[in-house]
Amino acid sequence: MSSWAEDGWERTVPPLQLSRAEVDRLLGPLGPSEAVAALPGGKANTNLRVERASGPPVVLRLYQRDHDASAREQALWARVAGRMPLPCCLGTGITSCGHPVAVLDFVDGVAPASALAAHPEQAGAIARALGATLAPLAELPIDGIGLYAPDLTLARRFEGVRASFEDLIRWSLRSGRARKRLGPDRVQALRLALPAAIERLAPLEAHPGLAHGDYKSSNLLMRPDPWRVVAVLDWEFACPFTPMLDVAILMRHRSTWPTSFQGGFEAGYRDAGGWLPEDWRDVSQVLDLMNLLGFLNASGPRPTLYRSVVARVDQTLTLLS
Repeated sequence: MSSWAEDGWERTVPPLQLSRAEVDRLLGPLGPSEAVAALPGGKANTNLRVERASGPPVVLRLYQRDHDASAREQALWARVAGRMPLPCCLGTGITSCGHPVAVLDFVDGVAPASALAAHPEQAGAIARALGATLAPLAELPIDGIGLYAPDLTLARRFEGVRASFEDLIRWSLRSGRARKRLGPDRVQALRLALPAAIERLAPLEAHPGLAHGDYKSSNLLMRPDPWRVVAVLDWEFACPFTPMLDVAILMRHRSTWPTSFQGGFEAGYRDAGGWLPEDWRDVSQVLDLMNLLGFLNASGPRPTLYRSVVARVDQTLTLLS
């Protein structure tokens, strides 16, 4: 059974399906294809594994949610190459319906959730590899915090971690769809807990850095002997903010894992030069409220996701009480 609850969350849109003729057109000189299959993971874009008549398999990454993400990811891949394990981009294109496409080499590996399920006794080593891989990302220089444009200039600049956290939470409780999905009692409880939550995040202001923005099982591939990360996928949400954002996402379901996981991650992250506050477990859980309320602000019927997220909100309210 998967260790990441997100594996069971609903997609936002159905996956794209391409004809073999269109797949071959997008492959260009890399084709022709022999078989095409959708890869698991991802809730808004489509990733297709393509077996070729000549050569190893490749992946067609089809951008459904945000067409600008294609250019943004390519710019980010160039920036983080050498620090993070990445698939190689072999080409780009566009579908007949106008969706940007990246052609990537297929990286063989297992998701951390699968590794944990098969080898729970090795949870510390698995987590150590995840921490060691993530830490170097925070060392890349940034020019302020905010959201990236396709050319990696700041399309939107934030005043600070706490200010952006407070703005998002207050808007969600006042005007967002999260207000209804949380219900009046949770909304009031979050409003009362907000000052304490903001104060918990104070140490993060002195340590800004680049965040992957979606550092979780479905976007990570690993190999054993020893455990190592061989690919970090899906850079759509990467942003200069606080590296603790990735810790918050990775640790969201910590209560379902072996107890050695958190210690292994901390050791791997610190040994690789990463900074963590002393109470990083609590801080990361509080920071994740940004992501949780963002999920609850989404449109569309996704009852499994909403139930899971509300349960995480309740856990954080308990921490802050």
